[in-house]
Amino acid sequence: MEVSRFCCHTFLTMPLPFSKTVAVVAGTTALFIGMILPSDAVNEGDLTRLIETRRCIGCDLQQADLRQAFLRQANLGRANLQGADLNGADLQNAYLRNADLRNADLRNADLRGANLVGARLEGARLADTLISDQTLLEDRWQLVRQLVTDAPPTPNLAEVDLTGANLDGANLQGANFAGANLAGATFESALLSQSDFSQANLQGSSFFIADLRDTRFAEANLEGAIL
Repeated sequence: MEVSRFCCHTFLTMPLPFSKTVAVVAGTTALFIGMILPSDAVNEGDLTRLIETRRCIGCDLQQADLRQAFLRQANLGRANLQGADLNGADLQNAYLRNADLRNADLRNADLRGANLVGARLEGARLADTLISDQTLLEDRWQLVRQLVTDAPPTPNLAEVDLTGANLDGANLQGANFAGANLAGATFESALLSQSDFSQANLQGSSFFIADLRDTRFAEANLEGAIL
């Protein structure tokens, strides 16, 4: 059969038995999804399970598009959400214990009451993320959220451990990072003029397009850093 000689109008007008109609629609839908999703796309079965049940323990949701998704009280324990887009998602009281959220976009997400004990958040974007006193989140990630959302003037962050923190675009002018562990952290487009990174560990960090006027790096470890 020459598929190219058929079109959507043909599918809509040809009289087919119900079972065949379902098969055609399902086949057409599968073909359409196959055309728009890359080969390394999110596991479709896991994504469907999450949307329908809000329960997907240990599932593979890498790069999933979950913008504005309603995931309140969802169970995502140990889920792989690396690079997932959760911008604006409702994750109130969600269970994200030991979830992998590296490089995920959590901007504007509602994490009030969520359990993120043991969650990996290196590279995650946390600007304007909503949290509450009931949110279980490691102190360093709470600090990152504060710094990228409403950074205090000239914060004192001497010897702080913010390994892998995503501080892109943050206003950290005059901040004291002396002796801090910032390995793998990113400060892309951040305002860092007059900040002090003396003796800080900046291995593999990125300062791409950051404002570094009068910034001090005395005795800092800049191995592999992008300046």
